[in-house]
Amino acid sequence: MTSADISVIVPVYNTERYLEEALRSLLAQTLRPAEIIVIDDGSTDRTPEIARAFGDVIRYARQENAGSSAARNHGLRLARGEMIAFLDADDRYLANKLELQWMQFVEQPQLDLSVCEVTDFWSPELPKRNGTDTYVAQSRPGQVCTWLARRRLFDTVGVFMEEGALSHAEGTEIYLRVRESAAAVKHLPLSLVDRRLHDANKTVQRDRHLDSIAQLLKMRLDRKRGRA
Repeated sequence: MTSADISVIVPVYNTERYLEEALRSLLAQTLRPAEIIVIDDGSTDRTPEIARAFGDVIRYARQENAGSSAARNHGLRLARGEMIAFLDADDRYLANKLELQWMQFVEQPQLDLSVCEVTDFWSPELPKRNGTDTYVAQSRPGQVCTWLARRRLFDTVGVFMEEGALSHAEGTEIYLRVRESAAAVKHLPLSLVDRRLHDANKTVQRDRHLDSIAQLLKMRLDRKRGRA
């Protein structure tokens, strides 16, 4: 097994049921990341115990509860890798996720961001909802668990917005900034992330998600008008 100069940032808040599975999916990568950083966003469950049980292979840091954007930004400040990836604590990578995306950077040295596809699955310990029996891979670049990025990308477009109004669309917001920049982006048409559906998902909270999208579109229009 080989490794690469990749830092994977895992924000977590009260996700003790799923954190171990997420971390094991990182440790099972065919191309191991140089570091895995768990940012505990003020959890009150067994998150610290679970993360620390992995020993030195996991870097654990804790902050007062401030949201997933603040946790990702905290991870970016701590990360030492040239390349950055993200994984939410209730999701998991397929074993070759990092390797296949890394190869895109080897083949295209000018690349700033690789985005793969994602497949949803309903958490097996919970009753399924109607319409969740069949899942298909989708391209959703606003979900940053699909990213592998050069660190320099965040120097160019900035970090995650921590404003509460965008708490349900922060990934889409930063991806729009990426697309508005001159960053080189490559889509990898393979589903390499399993995204868990459960009652606490942000996108399941439909009204808040739609409010965040509306605020995001307004911000984008304001930026365009400012450049006009």
